[in-house]
Amino acid sequence: MDFWHKIKTIFVHPELFYKSVKGDAGFIDAWRFYALLSAITYAITFVVSIPTAITESFAEGSAVAIPFILAFVFFFMLLIYFMGLGLVFVSAGILHMFLLIVGAKGGFYQTFKISTYAYVIGMISLPFSLALELLPSILGYVVYYSVLTLVVVYAFYVEVVGVQVLHQLSLLRAILGVVLLPILLGLIVLGIIVGMIILLVGVAALAA
Repeated sequence: MDFWHKIKTIFVHPELFYKSVKGDAGFIDAWRFYALLSAITYAITFVVSIPTAITESFAEGSAVAIPFILAFVFFFMLLIYFMGLGLVFVSAGILHMFLLIVGAKGGFYQTFKISTYAYVIGMISLPFSLALELLPSILGYVVYYSVLTLVVVYAFYVEVVGVQVLHQLSLLRAILGVVLLPILLGLIVLGIIVGMIILLVGVAALAA
C-alpha cells in the first residue's frame, strides 16, 4: 500500500487499514510514514504562513525583519519536527501502558502502529491553525476550533478501531484504554498540582 493510499484508507476505512498492517513487523514502516507525513505537513504550514508574516511585517513598518522572521519560523518548525520523530515513541509508550491495564494482547510495536498512523488525522488540523490569522478573528476561531474538535474526536475513533483490531479488545475496553484512563490520569495529575499550589499558598499565608 503506497503512501497516499494509506492516508485515504486510514480516513475512509480505518478498520480495513489496521487489518492490512497487522502483520507488519517492527517500527520502521510506521515511523517512516509518520516522518514523511510530518515533513509534508510542516512544509505546507510554513509556505502558507509566509504571506501572513510578510503582511504583518509591512503593516508594522518592519519589512527589513521579514527574512529573520521567516528564518525563525523555519528553524522552529524544524526543531518541532525532529522532536516529534522521537516523542512519537513516548506517546505510544504511554498509550501502551493504559492498554496493558485493560488487557491488550499485542506487543508495543502494535500500539506504536496505532498511535503513529492515527496522527494522520491530527496533522490535518495544523494548517487550519492559520485560519486564526487569515480569517477575521471570530470566524477564524470558529473555523479552527470546529475543525480541531472534529479532528480530535475522529482521531480517538481511529485509535479505538486500531486497538480493537491489533490488540483484539472489545469496544468498551478499547475506549477505556484510549480515552477514559488517560483522562482519569490527567485529572489526577491536575488535582495533585492544584493541591500543591493551594498547600504552598496556605503555607506562605501562615508564614506571613
